[in-house]
Amino acid sequence: LLGVNGTVLTEALTHKKIIAKGEELVSPLNLEQASSARDALSKAVYGRTFTWLVNKINASLAYKDESLKNSSVIGLLDIYGFEVFQHNSFEQFCINYCNEKLQQLFIELTLKSEQEEYEAEGITVSHTPRCPNSNV
Repeated sequence: LLGVNGTVLTEALTHKKIIAKGEELVSPLNLEQASSARDALSKAVYGRTFTWLVNKINASLAYKDESLKNSSVIGLLDIYGFEVFQHNSFEQFCINYCNEKLQQLFIELTLKSEQEEYEAEGITVSHTPRCPNSNV
């Protein structure tokens, strides 16, 4: 599905390669490191798949008739909880992924609003750093 050679993928997920002074050193990853590499790849694939899917859906819903441009659409999404099952379906993954993105956005906007309110009241606050892995 990824369009890569399985042997090369296996090697990439179970070994690390370091190039120093033109010399290449390959060493095996331990179980925890290999699991982290696998999980990172899965997260990236699912994240990009989700973004691709949302873009395709949005493109299919785009107004093609200018007379419909003033129509209103209301969408609701339950962001109450993140569910973990023994085996998640793709649909459940999409729900969980979207919930996480919405929660990140909500937290960021809430913190930004609080900081602006403090600044307006003359209260000194330190800058709240963004989460380094956040795309929000």
